[in-house]
Amino acid sequence: MEPTSLKKIAFWAGGKLNAEGGFIIDNAVIDSRKAGPGSLFFCFKGKTYDGHKYCGQVKKQGGYSVGEKEFCDITVESTKKALGRLAKGYIKNKNCKVIAVTGSAGKTTTVRIIENIFKELKETVATPKNFNNHIGLPLTLLEAENSTEYLITEMGANHKGEIKYLAGIAGPSAGVITNIGNAHIGYFKNKEEILETKVQLAEYVNKKGGQIIYNYDDDALRNKCSGFERSVGFGFSKGADLQAEIITKDKEGTTFKVDKKEFRLNIPGAFNVSNALAALAVSRIEKISDKISAKALREIKLPKHRMEKVTAGRFEIIDDAYNANPESVKIFLKEISELYPGREIIAVIGRMRELGEFAEELHYQTGKFIGGLHNVKNFLATGYFKKVMVKGAVDGGLSKEKIKQFSSIRQAAGIIKKIYGERSLIVLKASRLQKLEKIIEELGKEKGE
Repeated sequence: MEPTSLKKIAFWAGGKLNAEGGFIIDNAVIDSRKAGPGSLFFCFKGKTYDGHKYCGQVKKQGGYSVGEKEFCDITVESTKKALGRLAKGYIKNKNCKVIAVTGSAGKTTTVRIIENIFKELKETVATPKNFNNHIGLPLTLLEAENSTEYLITEMGANHKGEIKYLAGIAGPSAGVITNIGNAHIGYFKNKEEILETKVQLAEYVNKKGGQIIYNYDDDALRNKCSGFERSVGFGFSKGADLQAEIITKDKEGTTFKVDKKEFRLNIPGAFNVSNALAALAVSRIEKISDKISAKALREIKLPKHRMEKVTAGRFEIIDDAYNANPESVKIFLKEISELYPGREIIAVIGRMRELGEFAEELHYQTGKFIGGLHNVKNFLATGYFKKVMVKGAVDGGLSKEKIKQFSSIRQAAGIIKKIYGERSLIVLKASRLQKLEKIIEELGKEKGE
């Protein structure tokens, strides 16, 4: 964050200034422990905590506070709205271009690929981790400095209308929609409502005269977005503006061709080519050469717990435990089955969250899909809907003796140690809160037991 006076911040945030306006702020935090001289602490309230309780601590550490109480340095009606207003005012005063990425899956990977391409030539700031909501997005915008040329943001939605709100804060000149699936469907009436919410990014960008990049292979998105001006459809389907053909794929990545030019994406999973195509479309719009993009695709490295190959003692593992939804689980396991046809897969699958009234059926269908995969030899299920997944797996064709349920990391590791063989391959996939990657640590203790 560029050094900014407390007076200007109060103005942008729409708040009442209770301190001297000349104090300079150069970073924003929501964790009081991270506050120091020049920090602006936002006092959020949750079910079990109240940030206002830490204003005194922040003051002792040299920071300032924004909150809904009169004792804050800046008093506002709503801390959430104040953060959004501040970020909107701040980014409007910067010369950088904002590129927004949304979709049901692949958002974070797409952001990382775009970042990897752009940073070769441009001063680029990108969403850290998956800071994509009403708190994370504004905090990302506040990371921009005067030298920043591009800001790559991620926009998530678990409520109707949320993308419209986030787009209004960030003001993107280009918007990417990766796909439409059942992620977060528990907060929506149906998949159509998810589509309408995601397409709000395209509607905003179109109104502002910007570029829309969308997944042409997704029928719902194609029907919604192909009619917009300045739109680019990417995918494998005939008719896509940016059409790819997969040449080869292996355990390390995928080689594909676009417009007779060959690219190598050095992250496993052919499904990631779709994310790479979205990034390639953005880079072409911004006049970055295919040569630079190709280099970035060869050198890209994903964050941990995303198709990550791990060895723990005698155990070989594919860790994709970062997050999960019904579509991503199916795509992931299908890809693993194709990449490792000679291996006997031990699929360790946990609960997928935010599916609401659709959760039971979607977990059942996921289990059924797993049961039908030819080289899934064992299935370990956990989480609230584990029994439903187990029933689905049995109905899908997997024998009951090959299916186990577990309720703790230690229990899962114990089961795996008993069934793991020379041809086994463990795969981990679940929503973030399940923290299935801890199984790796537990398996690694085997020698010491």
